[in-house]
Amino acid sequence: MISREVSITLESDWTHGSGQRGDDNADIAIQRDASGRPLLRGTHLTGLVREALHEVIAMLVNESAKDKAVWKSWLTVLCGNETHAGALSIRTAYADIATPIGLRPGVAINPATGTAADDQLRLAQRVGTVKLTTSAVLGERSGDGRRLAWSKDQITAAWLLAEAAMGLVEAVGSERHRGAGRAVIAWADKEPKLTARLQQLKTKPVPPPAATAETRPRVGGTPVSEEWKRFTVGLTLSDPLHANAGVRSNTMLGHPYLPGTALLPWLHQQLRRIDAEDIVRDAVVNGGLLAGNAYPVVESRPTWPAPLGLSSRGRWVTQSCPHDFVDGAPMLLVPHNTIDPTKGRTKTEAGFYQVVAIADGSILEAEVLLNTDVCRALPEGWETKIDTSGFFGAKSGAAYGGAKVCVSGGVPATPTTPNASDGSLTVWLLSDLLLRSPSFAAAGVFDVVKALQQLGVGVTDPQLGEVHVQTKRIDSWTGNAPRPTLITLAAGSTLRLRWDGSGAEVLAKVALTGFGERRAEGFGRMAFQHPLLESQPALPAGALP
Repeated sequence: MISREVSITLESDWTHGSGQRGDDNADIAIQRDASGRPLLRGTHLTGLVREALHEVIAMLVNESAKDKAVWKSWLTVLCGNETHAGALSIRTAYADIATPIGLRPGVAINPATGTAADDQLRLAQRVGTVKLTTSAVLGERSGDGRRLAWSKDQITAAWLLAEAAMGLVEAVGSERHRGAGRAVIAWADKEPKLTARLQQLKTKPVPPPAATAETRPRVGGTPVSEEWKRFTVGLTLSDPLHANAGVRSNTMLGHPYLPGTALLPWLHQQLRRIDAEDIVRDAVVNGGLLAGNAYPVVESRPTWPAPLGLSSRGRWVTQSCPHDFVDGAPMLLVPHNTIDPTKGRTKTEAGFYQVVAIADGSILEAEVLLNTDVCRALPEGWETKIDTSGFFGAKSGAAYGGAKVCVSGGVPATPTTPNASDGSLTVWLLSDLLLRSPSFAAAGVFDVVKALQQLGVGVTDPQLGEVHVQTKRIDSWTGNAPRPTLITLAAGSTLRLRWDGSGAEVLAKVALTGFGERRAEGFGRMAFQHPLLESQPALPAGALP
């Protein structure tokens, strides 16, 4: 990751409204992180810097018309366009938790009388002069996913342009047009002689990095063995994490966990950076790398989706204490404004929206399986060569998804063979199950039974009252185009089947590597004969043991 520390020195009181009332009777409360620190969202700071960067590039284009194409290409790479995201972003800036917060009164003026309007007194929270710290990041991927190979000269040029743009930003936060938020934005390790260095860059411009496509994985090119090693990927969130779960009205919904679909690309790119062999390149498409969902860790204990037969929907159960039900990671509702560029203010229609995200400071853990052939291709101690930080989930360009990463484990993954002592098989979905139905409809319980029978497992249809299943619809987008809608059996679904004991080895393998389609992305994880479900008969949804 290419980053550089940024300092923001406030020279007047400032505010960054949350759209909600404060606990101190304030009509407008400031935005804070989970620990109560005042903050400036990265989306806000990135927008200010990119807007100023347009002015910097316009100046360079006017002064050196012969290099017009070079400067405009820099603008596209750093700021993006209608289809591709920009490579330059400013992350969320945080103030000290001890920063004093005061109240500032305000009134609305009646234009007819020139005096204060009736019933228009309001109190807004303001933060005093303080220094905030954050970082500027240059993305190593273009908006369409191709690799940006930054050279040393290109990185220097990008930082020069960003520094010039930051110098044009005079105020931050809300109510900037009323004198609030006067600020100086600069590098924490600010280098002198910016004007001279910009003049040198203008005289001899450096073209931006070109996006290059990597060699695509090859299906069936590298056989893999049947042995696995289990690793744990831990994420400590430094920013809120938005795992997109669809849109409802003006609210962007979010999962209370990070899907393996979002974790897998980052992990595979890291492995390819460490080792470029074909077996590593082809690990995902050939089934040698399986990334599970990253679920919250509560009181040092990983959590699972709670079985629907034992608890209400949407709650979680810990591994180490199966009867201790917890709510998982805390969730945030983060407000945002869409700015009308022609007016410089919030759009009057659909200008306000909210994002549901996992709170910063939360810890997530995912189980990752690597085939032993892939492990042998990687160098010894590859876990320590993984980047210790990364950005995950949706909207991770500036304000979301920042996390510290730790990879551990590497122990052999041994399948556990279930026992058919009572002639039944209890199934618990630990993640969403994506299964293709012969009728092209959404797969159901009977499709699960038929698929297990085709694998050689002697199960028959469940009895009435022994099935607690819900379906789930998954909608996602790639760029500006929607992906096909997926209908899955939801995580937490439980069912009890009749079983003659045959195919126990097959079930052991299924419990280890998953079942159904897109197992590399975390779909299809399930547990058989789990003690929590075996300790008593299945109960109606919502009932507790």
